[in-house]
This record gives sequence, C-alpha cells and structure tokens, in this order.
Amino acid sequence: MSHPYVTVEVRGDHRAVGRAVGEAAREQIAAAVDFYSGALRTLADLSFAEAELAVRPYIERARQVTPQIVAELEGTAEGSGTTLWQIAVLTCGEELTCVGDPAQHCTTLAICGDGQAVVGHNEDWYAGDVDANVLLRATLPDGTTFVSMTAAGYLPATGISSWGIAGGANTLFSDDVRVGVPNLVLRRWALEARTLEAVHERCCHPLRARGSNHLSADRDGRILNVETSGTAHADLRLSSSDGTVWYAHTNRYLAPELAAHEVSTSVNSVRRLDRARELLGELALPGADFVAVAGGVLRDHATAPDSICGHPDPHLPAEEREMTCASQVWDLIGGRMHVCAGPPCESEYAVVSV
Repeated sequence: MSHPYVTVEVRGDHRAVGRAVGEAAREQIAAAVDFYSGALRTLADLSFAEAELAVRPYIERARQVTPQIVAELEGTAEGSGTTLWQIAVLTCGEELTCVGDPAQHCTTLAICGDGQAVVGHNEDWYAGDVDANVLLRATLPDGTTFVSMTAAGYLPATGISSWGIAGGANTLFSDDVRVGVPNLVLRRWALEARTLEAVHERCCHPLRARGSNHLSADRDGRILNVETSGTAHADLRLSSSDGTVWYAHTNRYLAPELAAHEVSTSVNSVRRLDRARELLGELALPGADFVAVAGGVLRDHATAPDSICGHPDPHLPAEEREMTCASQVWDLIGGRMHVCAGPPCESEYAVVSV
C-alpha cells in the first residue's frame, strides 16, 4: 500500500519555511500532537504538559546556537495553529523517548565511485507518523536549496542540498546525554552546510544534547561518518579516489573509542547492519547502478522481523510500534532525491530534483 504525504515548496527565510510547512500540514501536525499526547506516558513516562516543560531548556540552548532554526520552529507553530512548545516536544522526540533501549531505528548507507555518489536512508520511527510525511523543497535567502521528507511537525533531519551534499542520521544511545541543543536542530542546521567539514562542525557542536550517527557524502565522492555521544565523537572518512567505497550504519556505536558510552544492546541494529554490509559487498561493484543498489538494500526483508525495510510489530501496543516511515535515496551527481513515504517495498520511489 502507498502512503500519503504533503508536498511543500517554499522560498524564504527560516520562519517562512516553517510557516509554509505548518500551513500545509496543519491537520497532520495536529494528529502528531494528539498521538504523542497519548503515547508519551508509555514512551517517556511523561504527560504532554510535563514534556512541554521538559523541552524548554533544550529550546533555549538551541536559541543560543541556532536562533534561525528556532525561528523555523516558531513559524511551524504559527502556520499550524499550535504553540512553540507543542512543536518543541516533537523536535525533542529523541531527547524525550530515546533514553532506553528501543528495538530499532534508522538504516543509512553511502556508496561512492565509478562516477557516482549516492546516500540512502530508511527513516524508522513510530508508526503513528507514517501517513503524516511532508516532502519539502526549500530555498533560503542565501541560495541554499534542500529537499527532504520528514514527518509533519518535525524539523527536516535528512536530505540533499544544492551544495552537493546529502546525509542521513541514526539515533545512538549513550550514557552521557544532557540538556543541550536537540539532535534534530543540529541535523536541520547541517542540511545547509556547504562542505562536509561544515557538516562535521555542526554535528559535533560542543553544546549538543546527545549522540547520533551522521553519515554524509558529497558529489566529489567523499564519505564522512561521524559518531557522537553527548561529550565525545569519532570520525571515519572514505574517498572514491581509492576506488569504489561504501559504508553503512544503524543504531550501535562502531568506533572503539566510543564503546564505553554505549548503552544499547539492540540485536535488531546488529542484524540490519550485518545484512546491509552483506548486500553492499555483493552489489556495490563497478558498473552497477548505485541508486538501484541503495534502493534494493533499503527494501530488504531477509532478516525479518529485524529487517532493513521495517514493518510494525502487531504484538506491541500501538504507541510502541515502529516501522520505516519514509525511504530516501540521494543521487549527488544527478542532484536528485528518490523518495517514498512508508516502507519502500510498498511504493515506487518518486524522483525530485534539487
């Protein structure tokens, strides 16, 4: 089955971008607030009102570092008829709910070489968001254009930009989380970065609240992977100048120097990573179409129920069910995004140009 999504194209400053999303996805944002009003007690042992209070120091820290991104949140609230703090609860979803050891989250991969540069990402999150995606194409006053699909009410965290950079992210679970700039805010900021070096700087900002994995590539065929915890980070860099190179990541720390911060014991994450590596080793070869390879990996079910293409577990309570809510493959040489809402096994990818 295919899943609906809202398409938004906007040119303007950050507040205008947020307002356009809020106006176009007003119904979906209201549904997201309603979902979390019921689900947060299970997911975070908080009422929604308690969560609105809990996120305030995070947003104030974000305002210190990225006031323009907070203006985007304010625009979304204005456009959707909600409050900043309701939108902030969605923005701080990782900070509020990703403190234990969940079953799964995202899978990201990158393949460069043979004149191609491709990044792919399955956005695995709570199933309540699968029919509330927004396909956003935004152009900012400085000329930056980015294209992303994300659930309504959330800041875009993954995507491709006119600077020839694309990136995905994977939630990580460390023992040094703290009040700081929310991960989604840093990811949204990174979408505007003009170089991989700037992506690194923004994702590793010293005032970040928590850890994440950030896997990016540029049209020059360079791959950058950055693992962060709340207080530490580790980098891996690959280049197609060395031939065809690929990398994959899920939701466990891989860098030995960050192993001491790991709190996840997720077998799901390990199985997805092992399967992605197996497929990339078999398929990401010179002469292959790397967009097709990435899409094939992201559709894979071989390790079900711990599969790369995720589907909700009907045995779990509704608010705890996770699935692939969106799938994106970014072709950096062509400047295109291949995208679908929901699990990619259920829909054809649409193609959107930057």
